[in-house]
Amino acid sequence: MASSYSSLNFDGQMRVDANHAKNPQYAPNSFADKFRPDTADAPYQLADNIVSRKSHFWHEGSSTEYEQPRVLYEIVMDDEARDHLHKNTARLLQKFEYPEIQIRYLAQLYRVAIQYAEGVFDLLPEKKFSFGQVEERSCDAEKNGKER
Repeated sequence: MASSYSSLNFDGQMRVDANHAKNPQYAPNSFADKFRPDTADAPYQLADNIVSRKSHFWHEGSSTEYEQPRVLYEIVMDDEARDHLHKNTARLLQKFEYPEIQIRYLAQLYRVAIQYAEGVFDLLPEKKFSFGQVEERSCDAEKNGKER
């Protein structure tokens, strides 16, 4: 199994036109936003509403992106499941060497539920940033990494 994943619209197996240039081989890239907009996966509508890519974009870039994961976290999961989620997420998040990536990820969790972000943050063994920085970055987290 692959240790990383590049979406097929970014750099699929048969892609030969170097659409990623010399950017790192993962998408989206946290450090350089230099993807070709002409190769982006644009929404389109087919004759049948079920076979369409358009629905994928309905919530993109708005705060409603977090409603479904919030229901899962707060209502569907019990305390034990949330505890396991916090531990597993913190165990993997601590492996990132760049605090910027950790802050961005925790900002996304903060938008799902504050307790989620706090639970993971508290379990990180080495904190190179404050939880206040996570709160600040969460203000526009739904727009993080997205173009207009």
